[in-house]
Amino acid sequence: MREYKFRGKEADSREWVYGGLFKEPAPPQCFEKNLEDKYWIVYPDPRYMPDWNLPYKMVRTDVEKETIGQYTGLKDKNGKEIYEGDIVKSYYYIPNEDGTEGERYVVKLINYNETLCKYNIDMFENLEIIGNMWDNPELLEEGE
Repeated sequence: MREYKFRGKEADSREWVYGGLFKEPAPPQCFEKNLEDKYWIVYPDPRYMPDWNLPYKMVRTDVEKETIGQYTGLKDKNGKEIYEGDIVKSYYYIPNEDGTEGERYVVKLINYNETLCKYNIDMFENLEIIGNMWDNPELLEEGE
């Protein structure tokens, strides 16, 4: 069964937080103007006393909507979870006609939904996260 986890940059500290995603719709415009939906990541925080017999207190924090990414269910060669928006470097080989190892190609995969699903993931070896599109935008440039 697939794990449903999310990450996002906390609105105040701009640090990554991981957990469950919740959305609070903006109030009707007759109450306040120019409000947008709020997104929160909820996660267990061992620094606080637990509630409701949970092992840790659940903490809610505002996150920036554009940085939210879902866990893909895949891990890179170092065991790190791959989230949407991660930039993943991988290698694949095109065999020669005689079946021997042929040319090696490097591919950067950026978005799970739009990119990884287009490929047969089994053809890639050594998936490795090299950054993400928010912290490392320079990796998105051609020729990298």
